Amino acid sequence: YIQNLRKLFMIGFYFSYTYDLTLSRLARVTKKSSDPRFSWNTYLCKELTAQSVDRKWIVPLIQGYVGHFSVYLMGKKLDYFIISRRSSYRSGTRFNARGIDDNGNVANYVETEQITCYNSFTCSHVQIRGSVPVFWGQRGITATMRITRNYEYTNAAFLKHIDYINATYGKVLAVNLMSLTKTGEQMITDAFEEHVKRNDLPTLRYEFFDFHYACRKQRFDKVNPLIKKILPVAENMKFTVEDKRGTLLLSQKGVIRTNCVDCL
Repeated sequence: YIQNLRKLFMIGFYFSYTYDLTLSRLARVTKKSSDPRFSWNTYLCKELTAQSVDRKWIVPLIQGYVGHFSVYLMGKKLDYFIISRRSSYRSGTRFNARGIDDNGNVANYVETEQITCYNSFTCSHVQIRGSVPVFWGQRGITATMRITRNYEYTNAAFLKHIDYINATYGKVLAVNLMSLTKTGEQMITDAFEEHVKRNDLPTLRYEFFDFHYACRKQRFDKVNPLIKKILPVAENMKFTVEDKRGTLLLSQKGVIRTNCVDCL
C-alpha cells in the first residue's frame, strides 16, 4: 500500500521552492497567493494558511507536467518551458469523472502554459482543455455515454463555467474535437451546442472540428484548415510579455478552450 502511494506521487507531481507552479506568468502579476485550483496540497496546508504562516513555508504541489529545453539562437540562449496544471476540482479517474458539476468545474481541466525566455524578455501563452461542460457520464470504456441532466437543469452550471473562464482569461474560443460518426459523442456535442445557441454569449466563439475523421490514417496535416480559420482569433488574443525587470509589457486577452472526449 505504501509502495503504491509512493509510486503515485513520483509520477506527474511537481513542486518548486522558488517558483509558484500554480500560477501562470500573467497570474503572478495579479495574484498574491497560489491558485487553489491547481494546488493539490491545499487541504494539507490549510492550518498553516489559517495561521497566516509565511508563504515560504508553504510549497504548492501541482499535478501535470513540467518540461524545459535550451537552444542557442543567433548566439543567444533561448529557454523554453511548458507547464501543464491539472485542476484539483472535479478530479477523478478517466471514466469516473466526466462532464461538469454544479459549481461549473469540469473533469480533466488542464491549463497549459508555454514560456519562452530570450534576449531579456519572457513570453508566455496559455491554453486550457477540459471535459464538455454538460452533465454526462460513462462507467467504462465499453459503456454507453449518456446525458444525465437536460438543458434546464444544466444551464446554470454551464454559465458558471463560461463566466469563470471569462473572469480568469477573457474571451474564449471553444474548439470541440469530438466525432460526428460516434452516436455518444454526437449526443454530447448536440447538448454542448444547444447551450451555446440558446445563451447570449458575446465573449464566446464556438468551433467544431471532427478531428478523428478529418485526420484519419495519421493525416494530421488535415487540421491545417482549422488552424488557418482560428488563427486571426488566436492572434487577437495576444500573449504575455515581460522585460528583464518583470515589467508587464503585453497581456494575453483571451484563451482557447479545447475538448475531445477524454481531454487527457
